[in-house]
Amino acid sequence: MKVLKKITIFILFIFFFLGAFFLVAGKDKELGRKFLYQDYGTGIYLGDDGKKYLGGDLFGFSEVERFKEKIQNTPLTADWSVNEAAVILKGDSFFNTGYDSDPVPNALENNWNQKIFYKPTSGREVTPLKYLAEINYQTGTGKYFILETVERNAVERARGLEFDFKNNSVSDINTLKNDYWSDIKSRVKVFITKSNIRSVLFDRVSVEYFIKNNILFRPVNIWLKNKAFNWFGDINSKTPIYLDNPNLLFFDAEINFNEDKKKLEEINYLADNIAQEARLIQEKYNLTFVYLIIPNKFSVYGDLVAGGKSYDNFIPLLQAALQKRGIQYIDVYQIFTQYKKTNPDDLLFYGGDTHYSPVGKQLVIDEIINSKIFK
Repeated sequence: MKVLKKITIFILFIFFFLGAFFLVAGKDKELGRKFLYQDYGTGIYLGDDGKKYLGGDLFGFSEVERFKEKIQNTPLTADWSVNEAAVILKGDSFFNTGYDSDPVPNALENNWNQKIFYKPTSGREVTPLKYLAEINYQTGTGKYFILETVERNAVERARGLEFDFKNNSVSDINTLKNDYWSDIKSRVKVFITKSNIRSVLFDRVSVEYFIKNNILFRPVNIWLKNKAFNWFGDINSKTPIYLDNPNLLFFDAEINFNEDKKKLEEINYLADNIAQEARLIQEKYNLTFVYLIIPNKFSVYGDLVAGGKSYDNFIPLLQAALQKRGIQYIDVYQIFTQYKKTNPDDLLFYGGDTHYSPVGKQLVIDEIINSKIFK
């Protein structure tokens, strides 16, 4: 009995020691980093050559080696002058990303006979008019404004435009600036008064992160994930659908977006919002508005999934509604689907990431440069 008691006390001591260690290391980032399996960020790993590579944002969810990419990132440069630009860009991560090739703004600046301007925005809530106020754009002549959005966020962002044209019917650009900065200040104030104390004393996120990613548990967790996939086909709920040939992971947000059938009334409502925003941008800044929507990977390749549902034609329907309202657009969906038919082996998206491949990105760049809109 004494031996059993000693063993029990020893086990309890180990659990107590590990619990205290995880708590301290999780809260003390300097200490915790020394015991992390990898501290490079989601989906980022160290290659055999000692360089950091991105395995893909979807690979970061699943951690299944079959879908691991080897992506190098080219940084975005932002030394352009807004008031010298002939074309102003606003977009999300598809314009920001420099995966294995120049980001779109860099490529356009280097290969087009148009001066361009682009500034990454802090969040999807920044509407075009807020963006123009933020960059302090001064009204020019004969210039263009390209608004890019990925398809899965298109509905949410088009709904959000209603704030702009309703408020701008009774306010000027200075009100927009004040509204933008007051929103930022209010968020900072709430963060300072509530979040800091709470995160230091009660927030478990940092501790949970350390428990999952320390040098003891993380390798075991990755091994188990890969065995579960190889033996049973189990995979992370964020990437519930995948293809083996070609190797493609699909994001649940894209799948859900495509399965949520949009009614014609809603598409017309979104088109009305976009058209109203385009009108205000023309009136306030003398900028011609151009809409550019990047298809979801699932919209382009979802037909390869066994038993998959057919695409609901959201992009073509929205673009047709925009055309009726006189709004210019770049038809990336048609370009991608046509290219896929003639070049099925050249993937337009990374298998383990939501973003387009250099092939898909180049198609977008070429279409912008060669578009009759800018002639």
